[in-house]
Amino acid sequence: MIQEKLKSASIVDLLTIITPFVIIMGLMHKIGIYTSEQINASWFISIFTPIDFMISDLTIYFYFATSIIYLEKVIFTSERAPKVELFWANLMLISAYASIFLTLFLTHKPYDSILKFYVYIACSLNGFGFLLLSKNVGKLLGAGLILLVPYHSGLEHAKKIDDKSLPIIELNDKKTWHLLDKHSDQIILINSLKSKNEFKIVEMKEVNLLK
Repeated sequence: MIQEKLKSASIVDLLTIITPFVIIMGLMHKIGIYTSEQINASWFISIFTPIDFMISDLTIYFYFATSIIYLEKVIFTSERAPKVELFWANLMLISAYASIFLTLFLTHKPYDSILKFYVYIACSLNGFGFLLLSKNVGKLLGAGLILLVPYHSGLEHAKKIDDKSLPIIELNDKKTWHLLDKHSDQIILINSLKSKNEFKIVEMKEVNLLK
């Protein structure tokens, strides 16, 4: 089904669809970062270029690609109705996650990463599934699930401020800066204080040390 649509579409048609899609995904990722409680600087979003949006978070396309391939190779080739197959796909996904979660819980190992993986895969699979199989309200729900992936990814990136896992940047001012984001050929730094956040946009040549 998906392969047939791609084969019948021209390069112009594909660019017309893919380019805005990629930009919107990047925009949602930035919105997740800069409207988060940790950052709270939504005015930053206006400085980014379409290229910045397009390369904002390339990892989300792994989840999208995995979901699309599964839809094409499994669901749309099954003898059962695609909606029935999508239901069983979700059931298997939940069962697999529950098994892994129980194993990690009993062995006292962190399970945050597997939860994020499940949420992203589930939203991507159902999002594209609803878009391709549903009408009207179902398509809106599918679009919402897809948009949730980059938005949540942005929120997760912003949370790195709390656990101090962002790379540390040393400048001549001797303050403790963390690498938050990239803007064109410059980098965006944040110095998170109790009362407020300080931001700085610098070029790489101004950086004394990255660790």
